[in-house]
Amino acid sequence: MIANYFLDRADAGGQPISPLSLLKILYFAHAWHLAKSGEALVGQPFEAWQYGPVNRVVYSQIKQFGRSPIQGRLSNRH
Repeated sequence: MIANYFLDRADAGGQPISPLSLLKILYFAHAWHLAKSGEALVGQPFEAWQYGPVNRVVYSQIKQFGRSPIQGRLSNRH
């Protein structure tokens, strides 16, 4: 799952990521990849929520962290 790539990079750089930040990073990476290649980076759609774009599959796995840094990695299961 691409979200785990960003979590790994953040950990390696000593910069923990909150759920809100991860969702925004995923959205912009998805948009950039789609514009450059014409192919989706993330298989599930994003929705417009109050504080920014949300992918429900990712959100369901990270919502328990609230504003705290995400601990662990996401499952590839949907």
